[in-house]
Amino acid sequence: MVENRNTQSLDQARSQGSSPWNQQGFTLPFVLVMIAISLVAVSSVTFLAAHFRSITSAEDGERIYYALDAAVEAVMADLVLGADALDPSYVPLNVSVNALTPSLTVTAPGDVANPTPTFQYFDPGLRHPDLRSMNEGQGYLLHVYDVHPGTFQVNWAFDLVFAEGRDSGPSKGRGQGPKDKDDSEGRGKGPKGKGDSDVKVILKVMHNMENRSSGRVGGCPDGPVLTAKVLEIQSPGLFSLSTGAINIRDTETISIAFCVDALDDVTLVTRPYQPSGFLTDTWVYGIAFKDYKITAAVEGATVTAFVRQMPGPTQPPSGDWSDENISWIKNRVTPYQWQR
Repeated sequence: MVENRNTQSLDQARSQGSSPWNQQGFTLPFVLVMIAISLVAVSSVTFLAAHFRSITSAEDGERIYYALDAAVEAVMADLVLGADALDPSYVPLNVSVNALTPSLTVTAPGDVANPTPTFQYFDPGLRHPDLRSMNEGQGYLLHVYDVHPGTFQVNWAFDLVFAEGRDSGPSKGRGQGPKDKDDSEGRGKGPKGKGDSDVKVILKVMHNMENRSSGRVGGCPDGPVLTAKVLEIQSPGLFSLSTGAINIRDTETISIAFCVDALDDVTLVTRPYQPSGFLTDTWVYGIAFKDYKITAAVEGATVTAFVRQMPGPTQPPSGDWSDENISWIKNRVTPYQWQR
């Protein structure tokens, strides 16, 4: 009788669709599998979200730093053209890149380790169309604002072209006239008498002459002379006038005057600049530079560049620097440190 009751209760359970195997043998594993799938799905979504955020962040960072670098390079482009970025009149160009316009500040570099100063050649600017040819009583005054201690030398090479039919004296050979004088005052030696030369060219290197406007000048400026050279010539040809080595003891402004004191029916045409050291080329040699700290900032990010401008700001032209009133001497601008 007992066996029959057990059999009957089992049959009743089956007929009612209820099974202890469904409750204990299948439901629990199914729930565990679903939980595991949910955890995997959640972790995958979290990973993908983080991945896409990192991609977006990287793209934003790249977009920002392109804009910052462009702003710094815009200031460097002005320095190439001779701007003094520390002058109060200098206003950096606003540069917009990737819909971003960084702010710019330019200061002195302070105590940051700077590269060792080096000697270099640079162009005195005499081949500018307004200065390439000179007539009697004309001169050109150049201010170099950041000359540092060391050797300083100027060489002025030029051709003298006599007017057609003009009677010239005997040729004295290439590169030298009959007289090459060291004249500390840079003046002539009195009235010209019979047999004196018709062409007198003067080259002066002076301490700071900023009180005298730069560029084309009348006559030959007087000032605290470091050296002055006078060349008197009677024949056409190629000539040079060189200061020789000058010892600069302190960082200062050096003014250079290229003058024609007497020129009768003769055109003086300056030879091109070449960084050669040859007497047949025009050049200036020395240690001249200015350092800057340029900082660009936008959206909480900054880029700072420490750059060197060589030979540094010069004049001509006189007056404040601008895109319309640029220096005639192009600079070499080199970044020596970047910080992000």
